[in-house]
Amino acid sequence: MKKTNLFVYGTLRRGCSRHQILVEKIEHGVASYRGNAWIDGFDLYRVGDFPAAVPGAGKIFGEIYSVPFSLLTSQLDEVEGFPHLFDRKQIEVENDNCWIYFQSTPPAEGEKIPSGQWKPKTEDSSNG
Repeated sequence: MKKTNLFVYGTLRRGCSRHQILVEKIEHGVASYRGNAWIDGFDLYRVGDFPAAVPGAGKIFGEIYSVPFSLLTSQLDEVEGFPHLFDRKQIEVENDNCWIYFQSTPPAEGEKIPSGQWKPKTEDSSNG
């Protein structure tokens, strides 16, 4: 099984709505958490209930996972709306290649998150 690295910054992160997808793979021994990381060269936007990374001058905080490449093509591409909503490419993160889902241009209805750290909106939290 070919493994690859995936950088997640939004709904797939620990404590977020779609993290269970990764938890199931970890529990079955086919994926693993590698650690937290910051990436340069992307700005983060809130687009409704999810974030979007867009190439830019900022930094984004996220997590790195080692996953089967087939997880990207069989499940995560659909979850992330690839190729219609998000694009996918490899970037360098801490001297290693990682896949990232991103949008090529800032979303028309998006709100920039200056801190580069996305948190789901709740009644008592804010981003930025």
